[in-house]
Formats: sequence, C-alpha cells, structure tokens
Amino acid sequence: MALRGSTTVEVRINQRAIDRFVRPGGDVYDWSWEVLLKARRSARRRAPIGTGRLAASIEATIDPDGPSRVTASLGTEGVPYASDYLLGHSGSGPVRNRPIGAAMNRRGMANGQVNRRPGRRYPGRATLFTNGPVAGWDGNNILAKALAEAYATQGLIVSPESFTWV
Repeated sequence: MALRGSTTVEVRINQRAIDRFVRPGGDVYDWSWEVLLKARRSARRRAPIGTGRLAASIEATIDPDGPSRVTASLGTEGVPYASDYLLGHSGSGPVRNRPIGAAMNRRGMANGQVNRRPGRRYPGRATLFTNGPVAGWDGNNILAKALAEAYATQGLIVSPESFTWV
C-alpha cells in the first residue's frame, strides 16, 4: 500500500530501440554523418593550396563500433607532411660546421669541398646553409577548426582542444 503523497516511477529501457539510433539509417548515425561531411568540406576549404595534396587527402569515415556506439573520424592519409602541418613541430638546434653562403657537393667536386664561387666555376644553383637554429611551427589544425565549426552549426559549442588525436 502506497503512502499518501508518495509516487513511484518505473523506467523500462528498450536497448534494441536505443541501438537503432546508432546503426546506419538511425538518427544519431545520420546526424553524425551530416556533421562530418560539413567538417570535411570546411577542412578542404581551409587547406593550403600549394599542391592540393593535403586537401585531397582529407577524408571522413563513420563506423558503428558496437551496439550503442558510433565513431566518426576526420583525417588525412598518404601525405607525409600532414602531421607537421596540422600539429606542428619543434625547432631544431644549431648545426655546426656548415658554411654560410656557399654551395656544397656541386657537380665535379669531391664530397665535403666547398664551392666558394657558385655559378662560375661549377654551374648550378647556389645553396645557402646556416649555422643558426631553425624555428619550429605551432601548426594549423584545420581539422579541429573544421569540426568545431561544423558542431557549432548544429548548436553544440566545443573547443578544438577537446578532440582526441590518434
């Protein structure tokens, strides 16, 4: 017998109905795919256009990982400099024993000899070396920016720092 003023609530979860949301054709799956396609378009638009290899390599994939989980991925493959461009790299320290303003290893010269007059005696383009450090690059993570922009169009505010990079 229930006491006066008390309320009882029963919740029954239909796991099969929930799982249908994340399978292909389900609401969560379709929504994730739409957001991912918007992010891919945005990332390709943001990519540098020197050769176009980085923009062409940006792909979107979506996989249902389990009965109630879907994973959407945006990434690049096959471009060796992509991780350096997206995530940056640290600088390198000074290099010793390299001449400044001279070409090395030109045609007709033994290894290690220095052409002190590039372009005259040994034709070819002059190559300059430095003894100083080379600065690093902070990176331009166009994938994170594109994902954050795509989520913002759907009303979700996320920061690029919250994404996991594998």
